[in-house]
Amino acid sequence: TGLGNVKAILRAATPDLQVVAKANFMSRPASALLVENEWQEIEAGESTVIEIPDFIIGDTAKTTLTVSSQPSLDLRPAIDRLMAYPHGCLEQSSSRLAPLLFAADLFDGTKSEYLKRMVDAGIRRLASMQTPSGGLAYWPGDTQPYLWGTCYASLLLIEAKRAGHELRDLDQKALAKYLARSLRQDNPGLNQQAFLCRVLAALDKPQMSRQSYLLERVDKLDLGGRAHLAAAWLASGRRDKATLSLPKDVHTQELPARTTGGRLTSPVAQDGILLSVLLSLNPKHPLVQPLVDRLDRGRRAGFWRSTLDDGVAVSALCRHQANIQREPG
Repeated sequence: TGLGNVKAILRAATPDLQVVAKANFMSRPASALLVENEWQEIEAGESTVIEIPDFIIGDTAKTTLTVSSQPSLDLRPAIDRLMAYPHGCLEQSSSRLAPLLFAADLFDGTKSEYLKRMVDAGIRRLASMQTPSGGLAYWPGDTQPYLWGTCYASLLLIEAKRAGHELRDLDQKALAKYLARSLRQDNPGLNQQAFLCRVLAALDKPQMSRQSYLLERVDKLDLGGRAHLAAAWLASGRRDKATLSLPKDVHTQELPARTTGGRLTSPVAQDGILLSVLLSLNPKHPLVQPLVDRLDRGRRAGFWRSTLDDGVAVSALCRHQANIQREPG
């Protein structure tokens, strides 16, 4: 009648035959395993009570309590999963690299050095995907470049270079030419154009006229597109236009559905992209905390739904944690 091991005996009889069968099986809740994460900030001298939710069946709950001055400690499950991820297309390789560029500063000792070596290995893998056109392919050995993936990887390679890593195996001039040519000739969608403008501005090749064109149509961009456009203006030295590119809130603008081809995106990825840009523009921006909260609510068992979600979300939250650590007292 309760949870746990159940023993069953089945007896069947006919005038000529009697059969007895015995079996052992587990009685468990009808629902699947549920994991809830909760984060609390407690000031020195304060006390708090952590209660198990009422909907948890008695004697089935397991609670793990972690106490730390660094909220980023809760990001380690997602970081560890990315580090151990067995596949490596352009998006997956980039997503594995993304948080490592920022997480290395949040770990000490041996693991920090290991993360830095993984960054160098990730850079070499991305460089191995460069095609004769200058763009990066979906898999090593492919000859056709993947536009969205090239933009995604390029931003991370630029970030790695700023952090002191060398890009020996990457033809950076050919990469920049491919991106500029794609913006001029391939007629990508407006959100993809904003992404291209961001990467080119980060490469010190801002596309001011195209950025102005997109700013005039900013209401046609989704949350991620607006974030990319804001980042392009910020890299171009125009904080005023970067601010104009941003949404006024994150609750009224509809988030796009998850995509699996072409321009990859998801609600979590869009929130992470916007959070990273806001932290570069103004860490005290009023949209920062709502985005942090929404990203945290999107996790299940410490992870998000995909490598893209994990990579973008962990990168943004690591930046957020780094800003918290730099704040005085």
